Amino acid sequence: MWATGEVITSAFRYACRYSPDLVKKAEGGDAEAQNTLGMSYLMGSGITQDPKKALTWFKKSAEQGNAGAQCSLAACYLRGIGAEIDEEKAVKWYTKAAKQGNEDAKEALEKIKAKQ
Repeated sequence: MWATGEVITSAFRYACRYSPDLVKKAEGGDAEAQNTLGMSYLMGSGITQDPKKALTWFKKSAEQGNAGAQCSLAACYLRGIGAEIDEEKAVKWYTKAAKQGNEDAKEALEKIKAKQ
């Protein structure tokens, strides 16, 4: 997944495509829709790319316990996408995702630990 530095495929971009229905669901509190909307803004899929808005939607979803969003939020903090680089926050969110079994988060934590 992109959170570990892998290439994003065109199929994945299409799956995360912005739509009015997606926004309605995200604004209604749907954590999965919030995560997908974050990806839409991150990649500029169907909407103008906006890393800060991506971070905002990832955070809303992550705070509801969505492991994919937690991993994406961590990657944003680790890389300085939509926010200043903050490795401490990245580790916090990767750890939350890893505790839910997210393999991308586990891999990212291993890479961070290896660099220390």
